[in-house]
Amino acid sequence: MSAFKGKYHDELIANAAYIGTPGKGILAADESTGTIGKRLSSIGVENTETNRRALRELLFTTPGALQYLSGVILFEETLYQKTAAGKPFVDVLKEGGVLAGIKVDKGTVELAGTNGETTTQGLDGLGERCKKYYEAGARFAKWRAVLKIGPTEPSQLAINENANGLARYAIICQENGLVPIVEPEILVDGSHDIQKCADVTERVLAACYKALNDHHVLLEGTLLKPNMVTPGSDSKKVAPEVVAEHTVRALQRTMPAAVPAVVFLSGGQSEEDATLNLNAMNKLKAKKPWTLSFSFGRALQQSTLKAWSGKEENVKKAQEAFLTRAKANSEATLGAYKGDAKLGEGAAENLHHQSNMSAYRGKYADELIANAAYIGTPGKGILAADESTGTIGKRFASINVENVESNRRALRELLFTAPDVLQYLSGVILFEETLYQKTASGKPFVDVLKEGGVLPGIKVDKGTVELAGTNGETTTQGLDGLAQRCQKYYEAGARFAKWRAVLKIGPNEPSQLSIQENANGLACYAIICQENGLVPIVEPEILVDGPHSIDKCADVTERVLAACYKALNDHHVLLEGTLLKPNMVTPGSDAKKVSPEVIAKYTVRALLRTTPAAVPAVVFLSGGQSEEEATLNLNAMNQLKGKKPWSLSFSFGRALQQSTLKAWAGKEGNIPKAQAALLTRAKANSEATLGIYKGDAKLGEGAAESLHIQ
Repeated sequence: MSAFKGKYHDELIANAAYIGTPGKGILAADESTGTIGKRLSSIGVENTETNRRALRELLFTTPGALQYLSGVILFEETLYQKTAAGKPFVDVLKEGGVLAGIKVDKGTVELAGTNGETTTQGLDGLGERCKKYYEAGARFAKWRAVLKIGPTEPSQLAINENANGLARYAIICQENGLVPIVEPEILVDGSHDIQKCADVTERVLAACYKALNDHHVLLEGTLLKPNMVTPGSDSKKVAPEVVAEHTVRALQRTMPAAVPAVVFLSGGQSEEDATLNLNAMNKLKAKKPWTLSFSFGRALQQSTLKAWSGKEENVKKAQEAFLTRAKANSEATLGAYKGDAKLGEGAAENLHHQSNMSAYRGKYADELIANAAYIGTPGKGILAADESTGTIGKRFASINVENVESNRRALRELLFTAPDVLQYLSGVILFEETLYQKTASGKPFVDVLKEGGVLPGIKVDKGTVELAGTNGETTTQGLDGLAQRCQKYYEAGARFAKWRAVLKIGPNEPSQLSIQENANGLACYAIICQENGLVPIVEPEILVDGPHSIDKCADVTERVLAACYKALNDHHVLLEGTLLKPNMVTPGSDAKKVSPEVIAKYTVRALLRTTPAAVPAVVFLSGGQSEEEATLNLNAMNQLKGKKPWSLSFSFGRALQQSTLKAWAGKEGNIPKAQAALLTRAKANSEATLGIYKGDAKLGEGAAESLHIQ
């Protein structure tokens, strides 16, 4: 299975989406008996069940407040409490259009083998508790993992342990009908700067989403509750706009778009600080394929508590304070808060109780981002003309052309000088030989491409070898001396690179060893490229060979991409300066075909569940599809309604060249005909990137021919 598909599947998706409704957020009223005792003590009120119930009733019955909420997290005691008039709190919330949630963890304990780091308890008997809470009316749950920033913290052990705990909790919740809020809180304690917090946040979130994928959690039926990215409590504050930029960027680099909403914790910020920071995020012009909202406890209740002070006569005043904060945060989810809320006592009070690099930031960072974005320009795509000498020899054999340098050069010149074709391309991947070749008249191919507005790319891997310890699976070679080669290629005019990892689907394949080895190889290659100015195309191809179903292909694709993005994060790769070149999600070559619309749905869903929004573009490989099939499938993806925070384009080799090769047949007199065939396919694929291809391209010989080779 790729993700949870049980009886609560649709309900989980609907409830998670509802909680993420713009203009609404979550009140975290799930303080344990001990924690609420500290809050009550601060206003001189005794910690009794009566007083705890009275505070919760005050909050839940505030006139006008529930319209700004979509959920309220309860402590177990509160789930079963009633108003003074005898109405269950769960019913009060439901009638106000608010879903009841429940805190299900049992707090933190020290994690053995660490310097005071913690892990969260509560997995024992969790399934039974969730079932009971669902029957009592709860529809979502919360589990808090806690990490700290220190000289050597968080340790990898703490990150992995807490990510795994969150993932186990999440799938148990979903099996019992509760939407899991995934809360990996990185404490604000310390003197670290905002960049350190960003680094740790990205590492932690990358680990969490890898673990959630490993546990088959349905991301569409989850919510994320992270810290905002801020400097440590002992450091100088920064503006809300700076917090917004660092926080949104951390999410873009780690968080799949399938998650419907991010509901931030306030993490010791004052009520007003938390609201202003949330507002700044929603005002930020950037890709945000999730709703950005709130799940605030103290930052919604502090001024309410102060106004109430445990006195019956203060209830109205306290409810007014609560309404003010709820409305302000509702506006902040829309980026419409003007900072004009009347501040109650305590609203500006700090609620806190006591550099590594997150991604490549070297001299090429801005250039990498600009080049990756350019390659992903809608309406353009990549021609993969990087066939090795051996591979192009097979292509030539199919048209009875000798595999010599002059013929290889002639074919590439035909492609690169085809009238009007380059307007539909943003990049061309070259083989090393081709990078240094020239036209018959002496102009370097690199210059021909640049003058046509096309970036030259370069294949840098050295092919696959069998991976020891597996059943014929492979790993890719080429890391030895890669930095020096990349430097040389950059000087020769290349601006992006390609490295192909190959995985197969079988009874026991791909193995975890194969997935990890290939993901790690792609990440090593990617960071070396970036350090030398080349945008890395990350290409984990899952071969189409076999009788497997489209569901099996989707499962494997999601597992592989999740592993790749965890490895890329571990290697500090700048995702904004990368491109992804995956297979489309299709049935195996020996299985029955499905329609382009089905392929589109499965492929986009796999990307939504794995590929961070920071990646500017996905440039698909054709994987043995015919020219026309590849175009129709790409077109269907771009016609699909829904979130797609990346350009969906092409990086086709055979699926752009097959009919061109057949038309050329190695004969000088056929060049105009061959170039016309290439123009037809380039224009068709350009239209497919915009979702406007009508399937009306004149099909050259070979355009409908399957290009699959077993």
